[in-house]
Amino acid sequence: MDFEQIEIGKLPLDLLENIARDISDYTVALIALGFKKDDLVEHHIGSGSLIRVGEKHCILTAHHCIDSHAFKDCIRLGLAIKSHPHHFSIIKDHLKIIDVGKPNNNDICPDIGICVLPKTELGWLLANKSFWDIEKYKEVIFDISSDINIGVYAISGCPDVYTINGGSNRGFHKSKGFQNTIGFCGVGKHWEKDEYDYYLCKASYDAFSNSPKSFKGMSGGGLWHIPLKKEDNGSITYKRPYLSGLSFFEYPIVNIERDILCHGPKSIYERVYSIL
Repeated sequence: MDFEQIEIGKLPLDLLENIARDISDYTVALIALGFKKDDLVEHHIGSGSLIRVGEKHCILTAHHCIDSHAFKDCIRLGLAIKSHPHHFSIIKDHLKIIDVGKPNNNDICPDIGICVLPKTELGWLLANKSFWDIEKYKEVIFDISSDINIGVYAISGCPDVYTINGGSNRGFHKSKGFQNTIGFCGVGKHWEKDEYDYYLCKASYDAFSNSPKSFKGMSGGGLWHIPLKKEDNGSITYKRPYLSGLSFFEYPIVNIERDILCHGPKSIYERVYSIL
């Protein structure tokens, strides 16, 4: 098989837009909701990917998002899932929180958490979003991800820098908009440590880049691998994006590049799967 190297910025725009649309269907912004006196208070605590294992429907995110003070103090977890003003939230006590990998401040370490969703809240979510079936792709994901240089990677989530504070809208007293962003990137290196794997992704800030100035708010969002194929007529196609991990830490920008630390497929399809 022949391979050709193509810069991300030179990939067809319609191709990237189609990939982004597919990935967005599995992505949610996470908002901790509470009250201060009589006013609703919201805190954007991160992003997540909707996943399923058997009959369990969950939000896969970074552990530090659901270990934050804002989440611990909140009453409900809000999910931004549609492109127009809406409100969807779940009572926090109805969620089952699973600590998969709890970070510490001493070294690079796991940072994965899961919110298992109550069945009573699934109807509207299933009607408007999709859940990535971990079990379905468990057998093929390691073949697909065996070569990190095949295709392109993307980090999905809702960065704080794009959050919009609005006034009353469609019957709501106030509104806040969260923009799901797909940051296309490459993988610089990857390694394994204990039961987890780590991918160091590189977000570019060159003239062709769409990377946000900061990835804060995207923590917990999915890392997706999209194998690409060049057809005989020269067009570039893809079959589907594959959920391959999650992002959880950003490094400072150095020489128009930022490293984003992510978990890889082993952490999701072996560690997370074994717990669920």
